[in-house]
Amino acid sequence: MGIGMLYYNMRNKKPSVKCKRCGLRYTIDYTECPHCTGLSEQELAQLKRVIRQGRIANRLLGKKMILAAVVFIIVIVIVAI
Repeated sequence: MGIGMLYYNMRNKKPSVKCKRCGLRYTIDYTECPHCTGLSEQELAQLKRVIRQGRIANRLLGKKMILAAVVFIIVIVIVAI
């Protein structure tokens, strides 16, 4: 979770519940999970795959950003010398 999302959550904090079926969080405004209610087991498995792929993609993006920052700092140090 990024800094912007953390700030957004701090400002708009509503109690949330983690769904036992899909693992996603939803606010207590809902009586049932809006993500997986009405989905069959096959559709739920597909939703979980999409969620997992998104998390993997976000993790890879974070690693690429850190690498880019390190390269940028090295270039700045070399130019400054």
